[in-house]
Amino acid sequence: MSTEHLGTEAIAAFVDGELSVVAERRAQAHLMACPECRREVAKQRQAAKRLRDSAALHIPAELRARIADFAGSCEDSEPHRSARHLAHRPPESLSAALEQIVRGFRKGGSH
Repeated sequence: MSTEHLGTEAIAAFVDGELSVVAERRAQAHLMACPECRREVAKQRQAAKRLRDSAALHIPAELRARIADFAGSCEDSEPHRSARHLAHRPPESLSAALEQIVRGFRKGGSH
C-alpha cells in the first residue's frame, strides 16, 4: 500500500463521489491507516456541507456570464486527459461551478 497522503484534489473528489471504483477503494484503504487524511476528509465534508447549507447567493447576471465564459475557456484549452483523470460531471449549481473554478486555480490553471 502506498504511504503517500491523498492530495487535496483526491480528497475533494472522494468526498464528492467522483473517484472511479478502483481509486475509491484505494482511498478507503489509505484512510483506514491514515488519521491525517481522515481529518482532511472530515474537513472537506464539513466545508461541502456548509456550502450546501448556505443561503442562496444573488449573483449578478454579468458575473454569471463571465464565470460561464471563463469555465468554458478552461475546458476548451485543456487537452483530453488520460483515464487517470476524474470523471467530469457538470456542476449542479452555481456554488458547484464556483468550486470547480477554484479547484482549477488551485491546480495552477491561470486561463
